[in-house]
Amino acid sequence: MSREKKLILSTIILGFGTVLPKIATFLILPILTSYLTKIEYGTYDLVITSLSFILPIITLQIEQATFRFLIDIDTIKEKAKIVTTSSVYVIIVSLIMYLIGSIALNGFSFWSKQLILIFAVNNLLYKFILQINRGLKQLRIYSTMTLINSLLNVLMIILFVWKLRLGFMGLLISLNISIVLAIVFGLLYGGIHKYLLISSFNKYSLKEMLVYSIPLLPNSISWWIVGLSVSDE
Repeated sequence: MSREKKLILSTIILGFGTVLPKIATFLILPILTSYLTKIEYGTYDLVITSLSFILPIITLQIEQATFRFLIDIDTIKEKAKIVTTSSVYVIIVSLIMYLIGSIALNGFSFWSKQLILIFAVNNLLYKFILQINRGLKQLRIYSTMTLINSLLNVLMIILFVWKLRLGFMGLLISLNISIVLAIVFGLLYGGIHKYLLISSFNKYSLKEMLVYSIPLLPNSISWWIVGLSVSDE
């Protein structure tokens, strides 16, 4: 396949992965507004908005650095160093976020708090694994992950929110099921385990990745502010 055809195909696949979540959001919106109370829908919106702001800050955009560093290397040894190093960082950050969230979400019931925190961690892992597969040039797996998450999200919400009428708890269960299955697919079919070697952890590589990713934070925050402003209009 020529370089031009590969570029066109890659663009289509990436576009497919970008558009799908937006279509899913459009499809589930009528269900959420009809079967959630105003307080429940407001809480859901607050959770999603808060995560879109918090995750880039707490991860320091390490997933973007992981993608950027992976696309420039070809050897398994170097790939293992980037994937393992960033994975260790993400796991530590996930645990810290969970512990802080456990204290910050005291106003929620036990199960609501746990499901929100699990979703936050899953969201972080999902975005990270997406970028690993993208960096490994596994674009079909990248797009299939978004397809699984988006499609199951719609189906699970139809089941738990519309059919079973479980309200906010049903929504949280739906979000977690769909994203976990997408993560499992990305891990298994992406062959990421081949690059996870604890001996490959390298603190200097971590420093290099953070030096690259931290300057991206202002841009991420700016987009969050723009998105918040548009949604409020």
